[in-house]
Parts: sequence; structure tokens; C-alpha cells
Amino acid sequence: MDIIKEYLPHLFIGLGMLFSFIGGVLIFVRTNDFNEKIKSQAILNQKLTIENKKLITDNIQMTSLNGELIKKNLELSEQNIELTNQLNLQSESISSNITGGDSYCCIEFSDLNGDQNVILLINKGEYTVHNIHAQFVDLDEIEIINPTIDYFRKNSFHLTELHPKTAKLLGQYDLSEKIDEANFNFRYNAMNGAFNQKLKFRKQDNHWFTATQIKKGDSILYERIDEGFPFKNEREDIWGKIKRQI
Repeated sequence: MDIIKEYLPHLFIGLGMLFSFIGGVLIFVRTNDFNEKIKSQAILNQKLTIENKKLITDNIQMTSLNGELIKKNLELSEQNIELTNQLNLQSESISSNITGGDSYCCIEFSDLNGDQNVILLINKGEYTVHNIHAQFVDLDEIEIINPTIDYFRKNSFHLTELHPKTAKLLGQYDLSEKIDEANFNFRYNAMNGAFNQKLKFRKQDNHWFTATQIKKGDSILYERIDEGFPFKNEREDIWGKIKRQI
């Protein structure tokens, strides 16, 4: 018993050292295992970072490619719009060449103050006017006589076509028979519509002045009043619906 008592402290010390050693080994093993896990996680994180960086790079490339595709699509859209506009213009041009488009004809008297007054039919537009059926009458004459069908037939004519910026000689008219005023009306139908022109002549100080207006339906296409045209009063309505500008 005495021997046990003598060595018991040493035994506890030895056991303590053993337990400490075992504990140290366990801590080392656990620490090493934890470190390995951390190292493995770090490697995994590095791989994921590399893959993520690659995905970001690929995404940037795709975004850039999409941007180029969008830009190319916009360019193609603009080209398609331009091509469509050109086709529309060509279609309108072809149609206008066939029908006459927005061209219109008008009657003009040349050399009003000379001995002979030549009557011209002029195409004012950019396209040929086709199939013109026209009538030109002296309104003052109609008020005096009782016009018949033969009268209107005599004052009517037909033209197959009148090319742009050209004139057709219709005949002569002697304005010397008029005292100080003359009123005419010219109307015609063509492939591009029905038109009406009013012509008014007023004489003052032995000089003729002209006022003319051309309409298609209710739309005024052309109007000209010579400077110095002698109105009968300050607010004369020479066109019926168009008042003189005071």
C-alpha cells in the first residue's frame, strides 16, 4: 500500500501526460482535417471564381454580340424603310405618268394688248395629262344668246395628251370686240380629274389686266391677279367665294 501511495502521484502525472498527448493528437488531427477542408473549399472557391469570371467574360461577349446584332438590325430596318420609300416614290411616279398625277392645264391669252390674241392651253405640271375633254366658253356671250347643244359642242375639243411644260395652240380671239371687260370659263375632264378655270379681263387706260383661278373640286390649284387689276369696288368678290384681299 505504501508503494502505491508513493507512486500514485507519479501515476496521475503520467496519466495526465498521456491524456494531454492524446488530446494534442486529437486536436492536431481535427485541426489538420479542418485545414484540409478549408484548403479544399478554397480550391473549390478558386475554381468557382475562375468559372464565374469565364461566365462573366462570355456574358460580356454575348452582350457585345447582341449589341452588334441590334445595331445591324437597326441598319437593316433603316435600309428597308428607305427601300420602301423609294418603291413608293417609284410607284407614285409610275402611277402619275399613267394618270397625269397632280398636273393640270390652263388657258392663257398671249399678246393681250396686240392686234391678235393667241389662245394657248398649257400643261403646268410635271406629268403628261391624258385624254382631255374640254370646253371653253365666253360667259358674256352666253348671257346674250340662248346657247344650244351645238354651241357648246362647237366650243368643245378633245386632246389625247399634253406633255409637261408644253403648250397647245387652240386658236385666236379678238378682244377688240370687248369694250372694257371679258369673262371666260374653261373646264375639262382628264384621267386625273375634273378641273375648272375662271378667266377675267378688265381694261383700264387702254390696257388689259387679267385675273385667273384654277380649281379641282373645292381645292384652288392656281390663282393669279395682275397688279393693277381694276376692281369695281374695294370689296368686290370676283370669284364668288374668294374675296379680294384688302
